[in-house]
Amino acid sequence: MVFTLAERTGIAQNLLVLCGLQSEHWNEPFVISSLLSARLDPRAPSGCFGAILIDEDDLARIHLSMKGPSPHINRRLAHELAHLALKLAGFESGHDEGETDAIAANLMIPPAGMRWAIRRFGYNLDAICEYFYGVPTEWILRRLAEVGEVLVLAHWLYHGHYAFGPEDLAGLDPQGCAKALREVFVGQRMFGVKSWEGDRGDGQWRAVIVERDALPMLFARKVG
Repeated sequence: MVFTLAERTGIAQNLLVLCGLQSEHWNEPFVISSLLSARLDPRAPSGCFGAILIDEDDLARIHLSMKGPSPHINRRLAHELAHLALKLAGFESGHDEGETDAIAANLMIPPAGMRWAIRRFGYNLDAICEYFYGVPTEWILRRLAEVGEVLVLAHWLYHGHYAFGPEDLAGLDPQGCAKALREVFVGQRMFGVKSWEGDRGDGQWRAVIVERDALPMLFARKVG
């Protein structure tokens, strides 16, 4: 099932309200799990990095691999907590993993937190990534695009190309955006395009932020 951005926000917010974290700028998954009295088991099932078991009283037991840098560990735990958020919202099973990730990103960075960061730092990704220091880079870029209503084109070394944007720009093909991304990084200067490179412990990333008034300059065809 595919949710709208507002639906994802609502599902995440419901869980944060249960924890009293609805006003935080960003949330540590381990704090959320502690406030929910979730039981953590560092023994992940064979073949996966995490799994969640929820009993009839909605008490959670989360099996989680603790290997790797903190953004990876936070990602695994937030993803399992997003499964819990979906269950509490009435979606019992059959959760789409991509949608679960999107809700997990919303758990870690609620809209108000990203809006504050944009007001404070603009689109300075070095500053934004430092502020959301425990959040996976992919999710920072996703939430920046969704809340800031900009297009973010990114390349994650060895993983591929990504295109994040607000709902009216949804459906952009990441591979179709790869040429534009490469052109920006070989030196093509365009008004409104901001580029960034970094490795925060979860892999080497390259990203460009494209504000709406620069979209016609980046794409010769209609976007969407």
